[in-house]
Amino acid sequence: MENKGFTNRLAQKFFKKPKISYIHIEGMGSFIFGCIDGKKSVYEIGQMVHDHFGEEAEPLYERLSVYMKSLEKNEFVKLVK
Repeated sequence: MENKGFTNRLAQKFFKKPKISYIHIEGMGSFIFGCIDGKKSVYEIGQMVHDHFGEEAEPLYERLSVYMKSLEKNEFVKLVK
């Protein structure tokens, strides 16, 4: 992920922050990210997560909504209604 914008440029110059950050996604997050194709709903992705991870994914939709909001906030995805 490229760190753009005025504040990021200041941080790069004065605090030696990197121009590019690498994001590591583990297990369930990686699976969810791979399911996102612009066509599936959050509900459909949740069903896929449940089929793949079973009870380990619970509380599924609470976790999924937090994860999706985080992806949107960091501009990795755009949620549409």
